[in-house]
Amino acid sequence: MKETPYAWVVVWATFACLALIFGVSYSFAAFFESFAAEFSAQRADVSWIFGLSGFVYFVLGAGGGMLADRFGPRVVCSAGMGLIALGLLATSWATSLMAVYVSYGLLVGLGIALVYTPSIASVQPWFTTRRGLAGGIASSGVGAGTLLVPVLVAMAIGPMPWREAMQLLALAVLVLGLLAAGLLRRAPATQAAPGAPGVPGEGGSASGLTLRETLRSPTFRWLYLATVLASPVMFIPFAHVSASARDLGLGEAFAVGLVGLIGVGSLVGRFAIGLLADRLGRAQTLVLMQLSMGASYVLWGAAGGQA
Repeated sequence: MKETPYAWVVVWATFACLALIFGVSYSFAAFFESFAAEFSAQRADVSWIFGLSGFVYFVLGAGGGMLADRFGPRVVCSAGMGLIALGLLATSWATSLMAVYVSYGLLVGLGIALVYTPSIASVQPWFTTRRGLAGGIASSGVGAGTLLVPVLVAMAIGPMPWREAMQLLALAVLVLGLLAAGLLRRAPATQAAPGAPGVPGEGGSASGLTLRETLRSPTFRWLYLATVLASPVMFIPFAHVSASARDLGLGEAFAVGLVGLIGVGSLVGRFAIGLLADRLGRAQTLVLMQLSMGASYVLWGAAGGQA
């Protein structure tokens, strides 16, 4: 069955959702020094904000997916965008680092959890062919957001206080995020038969393995373990790469731009990886990507901290 034209609307809506939520997450690099100076905090204390946010949205992402199964991706992602905007606004009013832990770490993290899994999971059921390409385009929003949002935030912090920049970011998430989330729909093929449990207009459960069957699958267990082990070494540098660049005497624009550079690689790589997965196979492509990430750390270590 050929996909409908609306399938590509869902792809680009997901692209926009992911660009916003990960742009917000990684704009932490632009706010890092402002948080440290405002609250007279040590680097390790500030980096916990990013770590807490990441922990929340990865751990609770499964919950976001289950809510989307029941209420549909549009409702859940819209709620997530609202929580992110509220968390950013609360952060702009924070008077202590502990308040930032709650507002940016917990509230923004929870909002991202409600957007990430439901949006990305809504793409592939629309496609019977070119699933890898569609998923690659949608997930490349992560790279686009990582590239653009931290740099734009860093530019905004120059002429205005960081609190005003945070409020402007909250407004952008509220407006653009709700517009993008409002375009998400379940694929018609995943809708339940008449009379089956589900939400009117949003469809029922997708076909496939049940959660219990999935958890019993050795393939899923190995994939889950690989993802858990890979995530710390992939995301910890996001919290420290800009600060390390400043320690080496590099300028603020360059330090924040390093996060954007990671976004460039992510943006280009996701298009290429989607096409490669359609041809080489998803499991083989995943192994190749993990090996490539390991090689990047070898190269980083060999650089010896030289600017």
